[in-house]
Amino acid sequence: PNAATKVSTVFATLPQAVLQQDRLYIRIMTANAGGNDEWVGIDDISVGCFLPTASSATVSGTVAGVNEKRISGATVLMTDPVGNIRSTKTNSFGNYSFNNVAIGSIYVVEVKSKAYRFTPQIVIVSSDLSDLHFAPESGQDLRGTDKSPPK
Repeated sequence: PNAATKVSTVFATLPQAVLQQDRLYIRIMTANAGGNDEWVGIDDISVGCFLPTASSATVSGTVAGVNEKRISGATVLMTDPVGNIRSTKTNSFGNYSFNNVAIGSIYVVEVKSKAYRFTPQIVIVSSDLSDLHFAPESGQDLRGTDKSPPK
């Protein structure tokens, strides 16, 4: 009987050195079996190749507060897979932009603001991305006057 309860989706960016290789080996490992046999069922494995059409892209978007009011002067941070951090500030319209972002990598983009808390977003850059928007977490108005909609 099918007792599978967990589905895992994994995305990985392979290093440049693996290009032009004719094989990809995947190792499935389990842990904490407690001395018992452990079964792993694999239904589907998909491997895709995404070749960039350009070497860099632009990542941009907006930062808004309560009632979609744009926030100026918020700090937007973008962290690459090895921990390098780029930062920029939103303009008077709440817009931000990162130019010359390497294509084919995964980034964590987050917003720091004195007034609100925002949930970081994970993005895979394959081309220009112009709609990465941030809105505050519900109930996270740090000014002491929570104007979030009631639950």
